[in-house]
Amino acid sequence: MKKFTLKGIIASIFLIAISATNSFSQGTPIGCNGQFFVTHGSGGTATSTTSVKKLSFSGGTITPNVFNIDPTTIGFNAIGINPVDGYMYGLRYPTSGNRPRLVRVGIGVSGNIVDLGEVSDGGGNMADGDIGYAGCFDAAGVFYFITDNNEMFKITGLNYPATSTTATYIGAPAGGGTGTNFYVDMAINPVTNILYGVTFNQRLYTINTTTGVSTFIATHATTGYIASLFFDEIGNMYGYHQNGAFYLIDKTNAGLTPAGSGPSYTYADGCSCSFGNVFHDLSWNPVGNTPCPSNSNKNPTTNISIAVTNKSSVQQTGLTYTFDLSLNDAAHKFMFNQTAATIAQNLFTAGLLPNNSAANVSLQLASGAVAPNYNKIVVSNFQTGAPGATLSATFQLKFVGTGTPNPIPMQSFISGLPALLGGSDDSNNPATAPPNDPTNIEFCPGATLPLNS
Repeated sequence: MKKFTLKGIIASIFLIAISATNSFSQGTPIGCNGQFFVTHGSGGTATSTTSVKKLSFSGGTITPNVFNIDPTTIGFNAIGINPVDGYMYGLRYPTSGNRPRLVRVGIGVSGNIVDLGEVSDGGGNMADGDIGYAGCFDAAGVFYFITDNNEMFKITGLNYPATSTTATYIGAPAGGGTGTNFYVDMAINPVTNILYGVTFNQRLYTINTTTGVSTFIATHATTGYIASLFFDEIGNMYGYHQNGAFYLIDKTNAGLTPAGSGPSYTYADGCSCSFGNVFHDLSWNPVGNTPCPSNSNKNPTTNISIAVTNKSSVQQTGLTYTFDLSLNDAAHKFMFNQTAATIAQNLFTAGLLPNNSAANVSLQLASGAVAPNYNKIVVSNFQTGAPGATLSATFQLKFVGTGTPNPIPMQSFISGLPALLGGSDDSNNPATAPPNDPTNIEFCPGATLPLNS
């Protein structure tokens, strides 16, 4: 997704660098919660506009949500989110006769991107005019990047408000280099801590973060190039193609499984932060439990379950869990077929509530629903398990609508997480390839539901 002009002449532009001081405030951190981000622009200069989009997934559709960047006159690439401080970092395109500059991005209405200054030459290996296209962080907050000259560097000590622009040369990964073989992006598997990189000529590698030695895996079978690499919390690797196609990538053979599509971008990059997250799946298993509305049973029930995993360093408490059955499509009529007391009991038994109290569960009416068809729950005092634990609970749902189409998307949300963990988490459907996408329920797949009269 990067539009490359190979070592083109960049016009000399006078920059008034934004001072990087410990007293500068740039809002709150983006946080490390598995969200996928892309950056893109209309040009690749130090003062071009780089836009940021947060991606959301639903079925095969990717929706880019605008993420505010101010000021807009800072062109950058090679992005990654630091799991230590939760901020996004990247490399600003260099001006003529200068090296790239480190930038930091937070959440804010104004002043949320800061130029931290020119990076060092890494011991003499980085030349003026070198561009960083591929960048990422490891779990310890070390920022790795590879230039268009096939040279790999790292920067340590990034923990807001502390910063560093000292680059250390690591090595020259094979497979990159000038011409069409340079590395377009890279990302680290949060499960194995292995770094993967993809080149402009469709080649996938693993790269040793200590030596820079690369190992060729395979060539991915597409025309054009994958511009952005991402990992989710369980080690699935994804790629956003420059043409807008989104793929699940097989880490052993570079095989591509279509997982959605979105806009195509130029001068683009991507990142996710999936280290130490809190995340949850929303699962529907129809085996032996596929409800079929009929004249004799117009209100079938079915079960849907959540599984909350805590990969952070402490148990997270005082959270809020929200499950709105009408959120994705208000025309589909579902209700919770359990009382607040029963839901509280189930969550308490699962360990997701610290006490068995119905006062923690608020049954609500959303999108025109009428009692007793409560189609939204808000659970206060929600909690995760201990670090490393996955806790599961089940809700019973009842269909109370009229004839509606299949499938029916549902998604739940956890909020109240620390800012470093992104504040919230969207549920994921573990049965599908896209990350953090709604979970579908199907009544007799392909059938039209009867009228409920």
